[in-house]
Amino acid sequence: MIRSAISGTIWAGIAILMMKIAGGRFDSVGHIAWGLRGGVVAAPFIGIAVGLCWRAFRDSGLGWRIVISVVTLYIAAFLFMLTARLTTFAAGEMRQQPLSIVFFDSWNVAIAGLTWTGFILVVGPLAFLNHLGISRVSDAASVRERAED
Repeated sequence: MIRSAISGTIWAGIAILMMKIAGGRFDSVGHIAWGLRGGVVAAPFIGIAVGLCWRAFRDSGLGWRIVISVVTLYIAAFLFMLTARLTTFAAGEMRQQPLSIVFFDSWNVAIAGLTWTGFILVVGPLAFLNHLGISRVSDAASVRERAED
């Protein structure tokens, strides 16, 4: 679980970097991080949630592993943006927008941020390698726990 939390935190850094490269509406990395502060705080928990699918990833063939990697990447991106948007909404920084827009906008930003920018071609394989590493480490840890019992 610790490794998944660390992984989630690293992915938050990757998201900030991607927004900086894509030329988001913020000027500096500090401004980007401040705008995404809710997502940055939630990132370790999102990492843990995504890390819970390590057994499904380990027990699947290559095709399903790719699907799991890409689907969990989009879900994690949505959760990251949702927590970031909810934080700015709760802080009153999203003036006169209904809460439904926060959910819709979070999904659109996750889709656009990964797909339309082409970042999925870079972070998709990275997500696959991340899942591979987490599943191998988690599998080794579960084998050790069974051996101790």
